[in-house]
Amino acid sequence: VFDADAIVTKEKDIALVITHADCQAALLFDPENNVIAAVHAGFRGLIKNIYQKTIDFMKDRFNSKSKNILACISASLCLKHSEFKNYKKEFPESFWSYKKDNYNFDLWQVAQDQLMKAGLDDKNIEFANECTYCNEKDYFSFRKDNKTGRNASVICLKK
Repeated sequence: VFDADAIVTKEKDIALVITHADCQAALLFDPENNVIAAVHAGFRGLIKNIYQKTIDFMKDRFNSKSKNILACISASLCLKHSEFKNYKKEFPESFWSYKKDNYNFDLWQVAQDQLMKAGLDDKNIEFANECTYCNEKDYFSFRKDNKTGRNASVICLKK
């Protein structure tokens, strides 16, 4: 077991699991090369461009092509609940255009833009479009409950 924000494999029958609360979890699949990835993308990971780095790794290591990669993004904080009052300290200026009402950031749009910049086709990017904060019956939300609970996103290649 190791601590990482992304893991990539083409091994069969190995489940990749991302545990998360309010952060995004992305499951990536390249059907041409049978490569999968699981990515944890909180706001810090988005700032560090975790999606681009993971896709670059898939391309370098497994010869994936961005246009073939499918992405599914888990439930995570919606715009209404992605409030960052200290955003000037937490986000680089390049992210400030994603700031909407008051201190709220559209992290779903950040993910969409980063995945498309990495070469994914818009039609190959799917969002759960569910907020962990708004849907407390279905998801854990640290922001809402201030309790540590985790959701799990899993991807696996079958033999």
